[in-house]
Amino acid sequence: MKLAEITTNSSFAPELFVLWANGEFCVVEKKPKNKLENRETLARLYTAFLEEIKGEDREQANRFLRTLWRELPPVKIPLSIPRIIREDGFLGRYAIGAPIQVGTLRTIWEKLTSPIVEIEGLSPLTLGWNSVEEPFHDIDATPPGLLSKFSLAWKLKKDEELLRKIHEDLKKVAMIENAEKRCRLTLALLSHAAAYRELEGRILKIPSFRKAGEIVIYACYQHLIEEGVKTISLVPTVSGEPGIYLCQGTELWPSQPSVLGSILANFAYHGSATAAYAHSWRRIHKQLRDLKMPIVAGHSMGGALAMQIGLYSHTLVDRVFAFNPPVPNQRDYDFYHQVEKSRQEKIQVITNLDDFAFWRIGSKIIGKVTIYLGKKRWRYYAVGFWDCLLLLPAFVKFFLNVWHAFPAHQNITELSESWVGFPLSKQEIEKEHEDRPSRFDYLHFLPKLYDPFKTFLRFARSTFGWRMREQYLRNEIEILALHERDLIDTQNEGNREEIEVELKELRRQKEVLLSKLRR
Repeated sequence: MKLAEITTNSSFAPELFVLWANGEFCVVEKKPKNKLENRETLARLYTAFLEEIKGEDREQANRFLRTLWRELPPVKIPLSIPRIIREDGFLGRYAIGAPIQVGTLRTIWEKLTSPIVEIEGLSPLTLGWNSVEEPFHDIDATPPGLLSKFSLAWKLKKDEELLRKIHEDLKKVAMIENAEKRCRLTLALLSHAAAYRELEGRILKIPSFRKAGEIVIYACYQHLIEEGVKTISLVPTVSGEPGIYLCQGTELWPSQPSVLGSILANFAYHGSATAAYAHSWRRIHKQLRDLKMPIVAGHSMGGALAMQIGLYSHTLVDRVFAFNPPVPNQRDYDFYHQVEKSRQEKIQVITNLDDFAFWRIGSKIIGKVTIYLGKKRWRYYAVGFWDCLLLLPAFVKFFLNVWHAFPAHQNITELSESWVGFPLSKQEIEKEHEDRPSRFDYLHFLPKLYDPFKTFLRFARSTFGWRMREQYLRNEIEILALHERDLIDTQNEGNREEIEVELKELRRQKEVLLSKLRR
């Protein structure tokens, strides 16, 4: 049944429900309770309404349709869902999988022919369906199984199998004709799947950024740039393809050698990975120059590091993609709004509605942000004051949130069966900034954990040792050597004395590290 038949046929009572089934709309008496089906119905209805709006400017028509949905009577939406979603008539219903009634559709239908009036600050929605014959493996960052989480040898053994599956996913992505989508999905798979495997000395078969259907061989070089913060340089073996600089996200399991340092990097005062970038930017710059204007990408904490690179090393990179990152704090937000627009547009942030890190870690959003809402969702239960007072509700909600947080944080919505996406407007970002501090479970206290956890980290490594100690010391020596070279380059008659004092201190520090390395 077509949409026009439902909305114009007076024999259908307003209280009846509309459902998408067997490739068409149908009217049912019983309230649909399957949220997946309800979300698909809503997405199909939005597309059908959009086709009915006349005019060549489809983006304007899309924004107008969002305006009409916002005028509908509100539905009850949990406070755990961000305000920018709750206040949107379509996105709010889609988020909770609400059923839709015939009367509601008629309200929208009657206004379709009215003059187009838009609410300022609304972006057009994108709706997509994937038609891949075989589903993507969509490998997670987390080592699979119990043994690979606690045994490094077992993790390395599993990595072989996972890399085969990642290559199969990349091969499917290579067939996508849309160059921008092919680039985005390639980087997403590399960031949230390949970057968490041990890649030193390996090769990866990656879709060409220039032509659909082609595969390019990339050589992998892994770097430990800070305690627990790793990056990977992917060097193309053919000319014309861009280099790729991957930033690995947080390691959480004992089988991952830098687990403690990786967790520590999230507690930095100015936001996740900010201390790591500030410490190692000279070495990062050297690696970026070697790749010659690479594309930078990262997932989770790796996305936060990628944003730091896009913000402060913009002259050395082509573009930056951050997937489900925690956002930075006030310092980076202020700096971001002082730079030119072309530099701001290099930073692209892609996240989903259910990602805990993006919505509850960090205080300020930067970059061009695209939010995705998948057909499948992982519900988040907001923890309130009374939950904590009564203890048991807080414990139950905490357990459920942790259980849901991992798949939600590692979800690439565009690989899913269907999704709705939209770029955040400036007005929506400002609303989110106002809304964020009011959330009881907003993690504003993380920077206060940085110093205590760093002390614990030093104690743990002095007591139990660290298998990556030698690599870390070599990294520190290289950073000092690069700093020394920079000081020598800037030395002149006016600052010679001051520079000599700094050089003497640097050489002393380097000698201490060399003696530790020799031991």
